[in-house]
Amino acid sequence: MANQYVPAAAACRRVTELAPRDYRGWDGLGLSLDQLGDGLAAVAAFHQALTLKPDDAETLCHLGIALRRQHRFAEALAAAAFAESG
Repeated sequence: MANQYVPAAAACRRVTELAPRDYRGWDGLGLSLDQLGDGLAAVAAFHQALTLKPDDAETLCHLGIALRRQHRFAEALAAAAFAESG
């Protein structure tokens, strides 16, 4: 199942190279990396997306899920609470 995320991650990386200010590319990269098991890189990608669009509830939720998978529960709750308040 993870194999399907390899081309997705590559495509999203390309998007971030061509349009580095498009938060959606970073969010997609984060989703792909998280599914591939690279949680640290996924969190970094979500943070990059949020620097471009800080109030994006969907990216905040994605970040929360990635943080939860890393057992970073306090950070995950904070991301979820921020997403819910928006």
